[in-house]
Amino acid sequence: MRSTPMESDVHSNMLSKHRAFILSAFILAIIAPNILALACTPAIPKWVVNCTVDVSLLSGATRCLDADCLYLVSPDVELRSSTITSQTNEWQSITATSEGVEAYTFAPDRELNEMINLACVEDLDSILSDLLSPTWQVQSIPFHTGGLLIQPYSEVTYRDLTAANWQLHRCHYQAVLVRDGWMASQKALRDYCHPTAGLILILFCGGTDAAISPFGFIQSLITQHSPVAIGYLAFISLLVCLLLVAICHLIRRKQLARALLPNRWTVGIMLVLLILLACPIMATSVELIGYWALMYLPLSVIGGLVGARRPQPRSNGENV
Repeated sequence: MRSTPMESDVHSNMLSKHRAFILSAFILAIIAPNILALACTPAIPKWVVNCTVDVSLLSGATRCLDADCLYLVSPDVELRSSTITSQTNEWQSITATSEGVEAYTFAPDRELNEMINLACVEDLDSILSDLLSPTWQVQSIPFHTGGLLIQPYSEVTYRDLTAANWQLHRCHYQAVLVRDGWMASQKALRDYCHPTAGLILILFCGGTDAAISPFGFIQSLITQHSPVAIGYLAFISLLVCLLLVAICHLIRRKQLARALLPNRWTVGIMLVLLILLACPIMATSVELIGYWALMYLPLSVIGGLVGARRPQPRSNGENV
């Protein structure tokens, strides 16, 4: 039986409301995590230095640590530790124990380096100075409790830390600096990755997930000129070719436009990925568009191929 004009209008209104709801949910899923993530306080980076601390610093009364009395050392006999503070900056302090030195700082400077050097028996001036140089610029991980670790150089430890650094699809890697028998390591984000504000981050402020920026990732692969990068480029090229073949197949069957329209299958998966897994923050608008297009296009094409294989119901339009 043919549908009446009134039924057609009702169906059209329902379809418009359905698409408006899908669009609103999609926009909300993008914006909400970014706003709520701002309520989380970023973790203060922690420096751990596995050096030999002078035993005399762990006992006695509060006294000057240097000749100019710029730093004070306050031992705690019960805890077998000492707190070293700066006279010029009350927020700058380190904790010395029998196992080494610990410090919490957002902005390390030469004053912090001097305090660590005074507390440690070994000479760490070379590696500490290099950590402040422009050559050591790594992207820290917001809301991540990890920090910088300075320890004596070990070939086994170095190999373990850098073993996974060639896995370029992983946003997290270990940045390692070696100087004069000492090694500094820090968990960092690659330049083409952005932190994500997923549901886990919003609830616990402890998420350490990250999302790859498609344009930045490809640009990084092109500029690296390494066998590993060439392998990644070949794999990406294969995936792009398969996607183009699938798009041509849908074009030939005149089903591409229908496949690209939002539907429950593609939007449902997108919402799950947006809310639970990865909503990138601190990314530009172009990167965000590329990120969501990279997710939506393959899902739509796959949905179109799956729908094309289903048997189409017979039309009853000709029956009166």
